[in-house]
Amino acid sequence: MRNLVQGLLDLIYPPPAGCPLCGAGRDQGFCQSCLDRMAPLMGLPYCETCGRFLVSAAAQNPCQTCRATSQPYLRNRSVAPHEGVFKDLIHALKYNRRLWLAPPLGRMMASVAKADTAYREVRVIVPIPLAPDRLRERRFNQSLLLAREIGFELGLRVVDALVRQEQTPHQTGMDAVARRANVKGVFAVRKGRLVRGQTVVLVDDVFTTGSTVAEASRELLQAGAAEVLSLTFTTGKN
Repeated sequence: MRNLVQGLLDLIYPPPAGCPLCGAGRDQGFCQSCLDRMAPLMGLPYCETCGRFLVSAAAQNPCQTCRATSQPYLRNRSVAPHEGVFKDLIHALKYNRRLWLAPPLGRMMASVAKADTAYREVRVIVPIPLAPDRLRERRFNQSLLLAREIGFELGLRVVDALVRQEQTPHQTGMDAVARRANVKGVFAVRKGRLVRGQTVVLVDDVFTTGSTVAEASRELLQAGAAEVLSLTFTTGKN
């Protein structure tokens, strides 16, 4: 099924030959030269709870925000900070319909999960949903595309266990308080039997303040999920 879906997407949005960044080679993944250039930002220290990257290896861990506030999710991990080429890649996927970027980005996210022992007990992947109106407008959910690739790499089932009950304003520019209010009560669980008793990983493209992941985690836990973790492509710095 994954190959069929990806094949259809490739017909509609044909991927370029070669590395998505520099065009080198014939493979559709990132070339080694570009991976080497990205590596320094991918190896930064991070908060063991929210996953935000720490500006100093000597910074307190968990970060000050996570020490002050308990979170419903066990952990978030991200590939890199939301800046530079990583920010450009997510924007190209999300807003410019470069859907062929989902597989290589998803593989990078899967590699982060594979290297973190906290994710070994995960059995189900749940993408953060879009509201129906926004899905009709965009015609795809980038989180679902990433989740499918991660599921393939990790051998895990992807379940649309969450629905977004209403359209909410875009959160760009909102502070943490406004973001929490914006997503409060917006998610509902369907197919609860598929997450009940399971360790679940939520997949989204960007982790900003964590409000979306926290609200989705609460709903999944109330539906009987054993634990919830999160996996995103980018996040901020503390």
